[in-house]
Amino acid sequence: MNNKEVIQLLLLMLFVFIVLFFYFIYLARKQIRDKDEFTIFAKEKSVRESPINELYVFFSRWKLSKKIINNLYKQYSIILPGDRVNIIQKTMTTAIIMWSIDGLIILFLFIIQPSLYSCLLTILYIYIINNLFITSVLQNSEIKLLKQFDKWIGDVRHNYQVHEMIDESIYETLDNTNYPMKLHSSKIFEVLDSDDIEINAERYNDDVPNRFLKTFLAICIMIQNFGDKKIENQSLFLTNLKYLRQEVEIEIINKDKEKYLFSGTVFLSIVPILFVKIIQRWAISSFEELRNFYHGAAGTIILFVIFISTILSYNMICKLKGNNKFELENNSYLKFLLRVPFVYKIIEQITNKNYGKSLKSEELLKKNGEIITGKEFLLKRVIYAIIAFVVCIILSNYIHINNRKNLINNVDVLIKYNSITTEEQVEKGQELLIYLTEKYKNSNVEQEDIYQEIINEKDIKNKEFILKVSEEVYKRTLSYKKEYYKWYELIISIMISIVAYYTPYLILLFMKRLRQMQMEDEVIQFHSIILMLMYIERMTIDKILEWLESFALIFKPSIQNAINNMGFGELEALEALKIEEHFEPFVRIIENLEICDRIPIHKAFDEIALERLNYQEKRKLENEKYTNNKALIAKLFAWIPFTITIGLYLIVPFILEGLSQLLNSLGQIGV
Repeated sequence: MNNKEVIQLLLLMLFVFIVLFFYFIYLARKQIRDKDEFTIFAKEKSVRESPINELYVFFSRWKLSKKIINNLYKQYSIILPGDRVNIIQKTMTTAIIMWSIDGLIILFLFIIQPSLYSCLLTILYIYIINNLFITSVLQNSEIKLLKQFDKWIGDVRHNYQVHEMIDESIYETLDNTNYPMKLHSSKIFEVLDSDDIEINAERYNDDVPNRFLKTFLAICIMIQNFGDKKIENQSLFLTNLKYLRQEVEIEIINKDKEKYLFSGTVFLSIVPILFVKIIQRWAISSFEELRNFYHGAAGTIILFVIFISTILSYNMICKLKGNNKFELENNSYLKFLLRVPFVYKIIEQITNKNYGKSLKSEELLKKNGEIITGKEFLLKRVIYAIIAFVVCIILSNYIHINNRKNLINNVDVLIKYNSITTEEQVEKGQELLIYLTEKYKNSNVEQEDIYQEIINEKDIKNKEFILKVSEEVYKRTLSYKKEYYKWYELIISIMISIVAYYTPYLILLFMKRLRQMQMEDEVIQFHSIILMLMYIERMTIDKILEWLESFALIFKPSIQNAINNMGFGELEALEALKIEEHFEPFVRIIENLEICDRIPIHKAFDEIALERLNYQEKRKLENEKYTNNKALIAKLFAWIPFTITIGLYLIVPFILEGLSQLLNSLGQIGV
């Protein structure tokens, strides 16, 4: 199947997709109308679903769009808790805008100039722009929420100094609070004013995994249940709000600065791939001899490298930009594959043969806070290697097939002989070039035989032109025989698969420093929780661990294990937790917990307030340096596709062609 047939097939599939798309929408609307018409609830009969809600119902159930819609809904639920109508509206608005952009990309990149390259470029840009659009919309909403939350804490502190009642202080902020913080304020007030605060608080925390909002609610619940205290003539509640506000302000500064420093990096990384074909057409129009380079193996490999570098650069920039969010990777496909006996047996054998390395990998995974097991990580590396190997084999064979087609069908090389013959003769020569190359591509033929056969055609009179055509046919038959999969290509494929095998491990090492910053943030949050709990009477070690576990992300699995092991002894469980985790600030908290059985909790953690202030000052300096370093690394990644495109795809071909012509000229003059 040639490129033209592939394009026609893709256009047909696009047309069928559009028809089915609107047909499914029609069925969904009809199903909803029928359900409303025959429902037994009179109240629901009178309520007509809005078109935007009908679209949400359809797309949230359709397999192709279900994941995107559900992710958008989940993210907007965090920002807009409880406001289902607005969540659905924003979800569908974002999705429709995103899909409209996708349609424009398809129209611009694919339909205007249909080709297999345009198809791949379209898929790449849809993937990048969809992720970029969703990320930017949600990031802006999150920054807006944090800024409103910062101001709202100040209002609550002011009202509390007047009333000394938490729920009343929050209630008085409702009228002067902007949307969407007003929704969170209302939800927090409902939790504090409810009969079962613990259950409602747990529901709110499940829906809103924002550590600052969760910390604020936890402070309110604890003070409301056990009462406020004066610690060194300062209200415990107001002191904790002051600490919390400092954390929020640091986060806002980091996000604003990060947004500024990273601006343009994604754009710079994805733009070069858009101009590859423009560079190719301009280069060939300037030097016809470059056609063989761009349409040959070298051009195809460099084009593939540009695609891969663009994808890798984009993903690394996203990791650097979004490292402040700790997300547990979905490894369900790895768990599924490990349940296959054949796969599990192979991974088990590799693990046993490299037991020492496997332990190091598991230790590195734990330090990074990853929930993936050592065997799952090894399977992931093996999958990377297999995919890289298969892609290299496919790419090599595609290059050989493409080169064979070019050797037979590329006749533009004869146009340069217009000066020695007529256009009609050139057209006939092009026909003979295709015919004779196809005829003798697998035969052992001499140039003299080809020359005589062309003369016998009697359609071409110019003997010099006949000689040029016979030379070209003979050269192409020799080249055609060399276009097969070679042993060194297998070696190269194996080497690239080895690089791919170590890539996840190298990325893990790269992410280690990013995870350390997240660990520091989590420990600071633990300090806030402990500062709140340490002055409460009848507080126990297991209760403190339960509170820490409810706010933990990176340390959550380790703390859960410690809680489960409490039945065998508190000191033993804490000692096991220290052995499992090696992050010094976290270990310091565990060591303080160990001495709580001998002295009061507030004395065991008496230096934590001072440590917390020191950490904050240290983090202000480190955050600035760290954000600048991240932005610098992101810019380096962003320039990689640009450098490859300009260097390897534009400058190098001209240099090689210039050197080739220089050597030919020197050879002709006998130098």
